[in-house]
Amino acid sequence: MLKKTFKHIKKYSWILAATLVFIIARSYYTSDGIKTLSVKEVKVENRIVEKTVSASGKVKSENSANLSFNSTGRVSNIYFKKGDSVKKGQLIAYLDTQSFNQTIQSYKDSRDIALRDKEIFVEQYEDNKSAIGGENDYDINIRRYDEKISQADALYNSQKNSLRNSYIYAPFDGVIVDITKEIGENASLGETIIKLENLNQIVFEIELDQEDYGFVQVGQEATIDLDAYNNTTFGGKVSLLPKYADGTSGSSFIVEIAMDPSKEISPLVGMTGDARIIVSKTETGVPSLLYDEILTDDEDKPYVYVVKNNMIEKQNIEIGLEGDIYTELKTPIEDTIVTGANDKVEVTAGYKAKLIK
Repeated sequence: MLKKTFKHIKKYSWILAATLVFIIARSYYTSDGIKTLSVKEVKVENRIVEKTVSASGKVKSENSANLSFNSTGRVSNIYFKKGDSVKKGQLIAYLDTQSFNQTIQSYKDSRDIALRDKEIFVEQYEDNKSAIGGENDYDINIRRYDEKISQADALYNSQKNSLRNSYIYAPFDGVIVDITKEIGENASLGETIIKLENLNQIVFEIELDQEDYGFVQVGQEATIDLDAYNNTTFGGKVSLLPKYADGTSGSSFIVEIAMDPSKEISPLVGMTGDARIIVSKTETGVPSLLYDEILTDDEDKPYVYVVKNNMIEKQNIEIGLEGDIYTELKTPIEDTIVTGANDKVEVTAGYKAKLIK
């Protein structure tokens, strides 16, 4: 009984397989022997075509400075705290200048003494030059006094300039975002003490490779999506292009985009996100297709498949701007443009078209 059942199953399996082959063959061939492909129509639509360059980056201040003393000493006073706003030219901090002031006073006294000594000499001998050997000897002494005054004055001015190195002034309007020292601590020459940023003028900084950089120009529009704000897109324009590549990260270029802050939201320095720079754009809507609806041959010439008299044919075309999503189509096409009905169908010229809606 089991053996007989097995024969029946085997018999029906062959019948089922033959039926499937017949169905496939019928869908693949017409009665006249021409192969048929299932295709769907592609419609040309008028759209604005955009080509963009994209990159990740972060928000930074357009004006940013790490402020330090140009001398070494003990921090005597810091007039502001972190988060305070300052105006350009305001004194922010200074070092203990007691020793500087003492030295300055000493050099000033030496200069003043030299000036008085010359005055006394002139009063005594200007009208009695013979008393010191005559005109030549008088002139020689005057030159000696002038040299002594000049040396003392140079030392005095040099020390005053050194005193200026003990002060930190705000180079622009901004906000103090960090203070690295406290009053009483020692500061080294060139060590960052104050970090100052202008938070009213922010930019979005991105890094582009040289292939993308070649498309970018100052003034091009951009959109910025910050990770912190999912539903807000910020506008901007390319504001600064470098004149050389950033050698620390290969042949890349640091580009700045001036941001247009939202009225409701103020981006914060350090926030990260993605920027899209519009490097090319059609002025109005133009006939276009999706980028993957246009094919290229071995010579990189563009073409599409069309249906003429129910047959699939290849038609070469001329294209314009190749955007991120759409490509401008310059060749007027009267026939129906088609692609495969699904990803498994590869369209080929010479086949009969079976349009699937």
